[in-house]
Amino acid sequence: MLRFLVFLSLILGFNSTSTAQYDSDSIRTRFENATSENDFLWIVNSPTVASSLEDSVIITSYKAVSQSALAQYVFSPYTKLKYFWKGSKQLEACIIEDKNIESIYLRCVVQLSVPSFLGYSGDIENDLDYIKSNIQESTVSLQTKEFIIRTLINTGNEDYGLMELEKIELN
Repeated sequence: MLRFLVFLSLILGFNSTSTAQYDSDSIRTRFENATSENDFLWIVNSPTVASSLEDSVIITSYKAVSQSALAQYVFSPYTKLKYFWKGSKQLEACIIEDKNIESIYLRCVVQLSVPSFLGYSGDIENDLDYIKSNIQESTVSLQTKEFIIRTLINTGNEDYGLMELEKIELN
């Protein structure tokens, strides 16, 4: 009888481990605390579940930026560019699919952070205007709104008047 139960469990795929799936809150939190290659790899490779189109786009946006962030951990210039452009293209596709505050914020942070010779800075002013105009009405949590503002200010790029973001009253 025991052999039959073991056989049956193998056939039915029964096992004691489950595959966790992560939602946008989990991915966002992991991204906000990412400090290593392993953190970004976890985000890129983690199985996710989305409750809506917007949620799916947000998850994919964080995965795309994490893909680009992996460029900082490799030596080969070719591999750096490959990681960066793959993630950047994914992020642009997300923004086309569903423009939202988090995807725009992520693109803006990437543009403010990468070297200018990459030519990935054409949307900074539009992205900042979008964020300034839409962050108050955004459906993201107050904690996420504060994180967005703080992260943009902390990029240290003073060419775009980022300190003005402190004046926005969040709710």
